[in-house]
Amino acid sequence: MRRWAIIAASLWLAGANCQPLATGVANAEAFRFRWLRLTPDANGLYTFQLMRNNCNTFHLSAIDLAGALNTKQFTIPVNGAPQTFPFSFEALGACSPDNETVFETDQLEVTTTDPNGVTQVTRPKDDVGATLADAKFNSVGRLDVKIYGGRLFANSPSNAKTTGSYTVSAAEVPSSQVGASAGALYTAANQNPAYQVVTVDQILSGPERLTGSFSFLAKSDTSSTELLIVWDGEMVLRTDL
Repeated sequence: MRRWAIIAASLWLAGANCQPLATGVANAEAFRFRWLRLTPDANGLYTFQLMRNNCNTFHLSAIDLAGALNTKQFTIPVNGAPQTFPFSFEALGACSPDNETVFETDQLEVTTTDPNGVTQVTRPKDDVGATLADAKFNSVGRLDVKIYGGRLFANSPSNAKTTGSYTVSAAEVPSSQVGASAGALYTAANQNPAYQVVTVDQILSGPERLTGSFSFLAKSDTSSTELLIVWDGEMVLRTDL
């Protein structure tokens, strides 16, 4: 999984090959994630591949797949006997299509200069007035991130603005961001059992911003059989705009 690091006054996102994917001054912004949509076979099982020595194919029910995401392992019969296999997003990503959704600084904020030479950074709006990018903390540790119609809404267990894992109330992404027809919304609330993780890694100042990571399992409707896995989610976002 990629990791954010602040090096001198620059913000770097290093990929698996250790090459910078995005650079900029310390207030640069980015929001990105990998995704995989799965549909069941005639037996209601979802097929995916994990890297072991090679890419190995597995078939799990929706319940077992959610369990694998939560526990990072799953058990299936092999030659008539149960066998437990490890699960990791690294292994999944190594054998999955390279589906990635990326929004970077020029898509998330607009810089303008007034007649007096004062520079102001604002959030762009679409033609119906919706916020395209926004990230806010409130005083009791509630994080609300909105990106082009997607949303992460979560609370810190300590009820304070702090780093660490947050309790997820909403995690959702528009269908158009994950290669599906526009108009639907994949949301973690539609999937039971659930898998959803949001972590705040850093809370920074000058300007105020956060870095964090996220992953979740979602469906476009409670009755839908298609599953969406979102992982390697990373964000560096201004919280003062």
